[in-house]
Amino acid sequence: MLHAVEFDQTFFQRPCYRLRPTVTDAEWSEFDRLAREISIFADLKSPASDLETASDALTRSFRKICTQVELSHHLTKVDSADRVVVTDSLALANDEHRAHAEHFLTSRFRQDPHIPSEVANNLYAAWIANSLGGRKRIASLGVNFCSFDDKDGVRHIDLLSVLDKGRGYATELLRAVASDAKSSGLRKILVTTEVENEPAMKAYRAAGFEIESFNSVFHFKN
Repeated sequence: MLHAVEFDQTFFQRPCYRLRPTVTDAEWSEFDRLAREISIFADLKSPASDLETASDALTRSFRKICTQVELSHHLTKVDSADRVVVTDSLALANDEHRAHAEHFLTSRFRQDPHIPSEVANNLYAAWIANSLGGRKRIASLGVNFCSFDDKDGVRHIDLLSVLDKGRGYATELLRAVASDAKSSGLRKILVTTEVENEPAMKAYRAAGFEIESFNSVFHFKN
């Protein structure tokens, strides 16, 4: 699958594309044509075990950036988190959006040495503003939040960000999200994060999430 990503284009100042398996020969050919004709940015995520897709990407000058892990919570056992507020939006100041964005040190864009930190931070600040502005539901503890949405009986976590470190807020937010999901009759929760994000991994495991799969993340920029 190959499709354009307009949101990323605003920050990379060039057409942006996303590839997802299974990438057909026709889609690789279209990608090759685009890469020959114009300057583009592209990302590819594929199962870590899919060495064929990885080889196809590397031969086209994609760079492996990181490994992401998908975790799930099947809601068989949930804990309450009474201090957490679950709402449809969260009003934060622009400098707070920025503080959260700069906090994503292990994100794939921040791990890519070919992407300036300022560009990655601008992208994440805009993403956070969109997520908190009504496009997702929000669990919050002060300025700390977890955004999510639901589809076909599954809750998908969009962003988890905690500025107040060392207080257990991340685990508390996740427990609230799980408790709300169970009370809403959902089947499970899914989330993806970078394996390099050790604090998030610890919080997810403490909140009852289990590892489902690993994906390799590649970037292309010419």
